[in-house]
Amino acid sequence: DLSSLSREESLPCSRKWLLIILQLNGSSNTALKTHFSCTLIYILIEFEVFCIIMAQKTELHQSEINGEVTSVQTSEHFFDFRSVHDNFAACLIDDGDIELDTYVNAYRELQKFCQLMGSVFGFVGSEISSKMEALEQVRTANKSNNFSTMKKMVQFEIDKGMLKDSSYISGSRTLLRLHRGLDFLRQFLKRIGELQPGDKTNTIGQEVYDETLGKYHSWLIRKGARLAMFVLPTRDVLLERVCGKNTQSALSALPDMLLSTNEVYNRTELYFKEKDLLNLP
Repeated sequence: DLSSLSREESLPCSRKWLLIILQLNGSSNTALKTHFSCTLIYILIEFEVFCIIMAQKTELHQSEINGEVTSVQTSEHFFDFRSVHDNFAACLIDDGDIELDTYVNAYRELQKFCQLMGSVFGFVGSEISSKMEALEQVRTANKSNNFSTMKKMVQFEIDKGMLKDSSYISGSRTLLRLHRGLDFLRQFLKRIGELQPGDKTNTIGQEVYDETLGKYHSWLIRKGARLAMFVLPTRDVLLERVCGKNTQSALSALPDMLLSTNEVYNRTELYFKEKDLLNLP
């Protein structure tokens, strides 16, 4: 009986939820406890997403008012399209292979893009960060030439049966996760380049997410990501936020960046498909 909680109107909301949980823990009604637990999780997720949205909305609105990016001050901290292009172009080697040192360098720049976007892109930024670290750990632990390129690493792990070992942090599996994140970022940036200066970016963000990363995320993560992207700003505000004042220079470098990025993506997609690894769990 939860009616006794009516006497606790003056309690903070979190205290009320705690009282409900404590009472339910002592209840024998399993269905009620399960239903309430699911409802509570949903409410907490909605509340957390709401807080993220409000924080981002305030920050982005202030940037629009001031006409400037206040979160960073020096150019070296901005995202550089040209750096991504140069590193991805350099990692393309013979036989359709990819050299992994420069590949990782390009991802460091993409990671910067996600960080500058803030919590709105937390769902992809955290994934890139963790997988980059995991890939570096694998390559550091295996200093042989077998981990110098994409094809060598994947074939080595297949030959040694490493992909079947659940205790092994697989470089191939990690690369596949980075590959999926790259698909989202390249398509999002391509769509950004097609917009007019005052166009909103939230709709394309949600659409590209649904077409790419969203296919691999749970319902809870998908809902949070789509809600967070609701407050994405206009094209020019977004570009100024991540690239600084010289947005036209950034846009002029975008086509070259997309060319090299697409080639990296296509090589990876083709090789993983050839090895039947695109759905590697």
